Amino acid sequence: MLKWIIIIIVFFLVYRLIRRHLGSKTPAAKKAPDQIQDEMVQDPICQTYVPKRMALTVNRLQEGPAYFCSTACRDQYLAGGGNKKRQ
Repeated sequence: MLKWIIIIIVFFLVYRLIRRHLGSKTPAAKKAPDQIQDEMVQDPICQTYVPKRMALTVNRLQEGPAYFCSTACRDQYLAGGGNKKRQ
């Protein structure tokens, strides 16, 4: 009886080793999801910071890109508000 218990334990350990070895070759199954890396940009009107991927962008040739937290800030900038703070 002890002989069969030892054989079962050995087979179980071999099975676990094989499964662990084969499982490590599938990176999609065990790979942690990528973290989102995003740059924070400052709104020139209200001075708040927003993630670049969520910001509204206006590109002007002389000034370069400007990023905005909302359409109201963007519209004020386009209307000539420039770098003035919203009141």
